[in-house]
Amino acid sequence: MFGNVNDNPKKLPLKTLSDVADINLGLTHTPKYVDEGRPFLSVKNISGGKIEFYGCQFISEEEFNSLPNGARPQAGDVLFCRVGTIGKPSIITEDMPEFGTFVSLGYLRTKGEVTNVYLKAWMDNDEFMDQVAVNAVGSSQVNLNTGWLKNFKILVPPMEDQILLAEFLYQSDKSKFIRFKSQFIELFSVEKGWPIAKLEELCDSIVRGPFGSALKVSFFVDKGSDTVKVYEQKNAIQRSATLGDSYVTQEKYNELKRFECGPGDFIMSCSGTIGCLYQLPDDAEPGIINQALCKFHLNGKMLPEVFLTYMRNSVDQLETKGSAIKNIGAVSFIKNMEIALPPIAEQEAFAEFIRQSDKSKYSRS
Repeated sequence: MFGNVNDNPKKLPLKTLSDVADINLGLTHTPKYVDEGRPFLSVKNISGGKIEFYGCQFISEEEFNSLPNGARPQAGDVLFCRVGTIGKPSIITEDMPEFGTFVSLGYLRTKGEVTNVYLKAWMDNDEFMDQVAVNAVGSSQVNLNTGWLKNFKILVPPMEDQILLAEFLYQSDKSKFIRFKSQFIELFSVEKGWPIAKLEELCDSIVRGPFGSALKVSFFVDKGSDTVKVYEQKNAIQRSATLGDSYVTQEKYNELKRFECGPGDFIMSCSGTIGCLYQLPDDAEPGIINQALCKFHLNGKMLPEVFLTYMRNSVDQLETKGSAIKNIGAVSFIKNMEIALPPIAEQEAFAEFIRQSDKSKYSRS
C-alpha cells in the first residue's frame, strides 16, 4: 500500500497533502517562558515518534490563549518535526494536556478524506523520507521545505481500507511494545543472577563537560583546517552530529582534551531537558563536549544497544538539582548507578531484537 505513487494498479485517487489535510507550522517567534503553566513543545520533546512532556518549557495561561490556531494542535492531529531530524510523526491523543508548539514543529489536521493514522503512516514511509532529504532546505540546520510538503502527493484509498490499515498499525505497534518490554525486563531481571556492576565499570570514561571559565563563547572560532568541534546539548536532543557551528582552536582543545568525544561515544543532555542520549556516528567529527553534556565511552563489557536501552529506561533515576532549570546533580551519582550485567551472548540476542525491530518500522506491505 505504501509503495511509490506511480505503482498504482487500483487507480486510486492521487492528491496533494494540502488537499487532504490542513498544514500548520507552529509559532514563528519565541514566547515568554514561565516556571509553571501550559506546556510548550519543541523538537526536543519528540523522541522516537513519541510525544514526551518531560523537560518541556511552559507559557502562561494568558499567552496560551493568545496563540494563533497554527500553534495550538489538538487531539487527533499528527505532530511532526520540521527542523533537524525531520519527520518523527506522532498522533496527539486525548489524554495529553493542551499545549503550544514552536516553529520547529508542525502538525497536520485531516480534512476528513483520510484518517490521521493514514497520514502518519505516509510520513513514516521510505518514499516520503527519501523525498524529504532531497528537498530539504538550509545549510547549518536542515529544514523541511514546506512548499514542497504542501504539494507532496499521496494515494487516497477508500476509508474502509484506511481503517483496516489503522488497526494493523495499532496491533503491530502494541505487540512490538509488549515484546520489547518483555525482552528488556527479562534481560535485566535480578532473578537471573547476573553480576551487578556500577556504570563506571562499563565505561573507560564518564565525564561532564567543562564548567565556568574553561569553555566560554569568547573562545569559539570559525571552522577551519586546525579547529575542533564543540558538541552542544542540541546534538543529543535532536540526535544529530552535524548541528552547530561552534569550534575551538587546536591549542584550546589540547587544554580540554579530557572532554574529548568522537565516533561511537554517547552524549547525554544534562540541563533542562535531561537524559536525551545519542551515539555519535562513524562519520562524526572528533570534538569536545560543552557544559550541558555528559559523555560515555564504553569499554566493551556492554553492547551499545543494551547500554542505550538501559539508560533511556533509567532517566527517572537521574539525580537532579535546580528549580527553574533542572541539572544533573553530580557525575558521581551516574558513575555509581548499578546495573545487571548479562553475558555478551544474552546482550547480542537483545541487540539483534532491537535491530530487527528498527528494520520492521520501515517495512511496508
